[in-house]
Amino acid sequence: MTDIICMNALGEGECGKIDKIPESSQLYGRLADLGIIRGTTVKCLRRKKGTAAYSIRHTVFAMRDADTGTITVRLCGND
Repeated sequence: MTDIICMNALGEGECGKIDKIPESSQLYGRLADLGIIRGTTVKCLRRKKGTAAYSIRHTVFAMRDADTGTITVRLCGND
């Protein structure tokens, strides 16, 4: 069984592979420009007050939960 959740549901230390970023999302173009596309592995490093720090392609990004709530990820280890 494949576990697909919203990216903002990843807990500290959990990782997932991006399953879908809605094209209607305001971040779609920005994330695609950074190479953050379907299949990219993301790891939640830290959560605090509606934001989280994610390790993505050897770079740390801080993103708001409101923005990552539309992005779905497939939990690592459940391929």
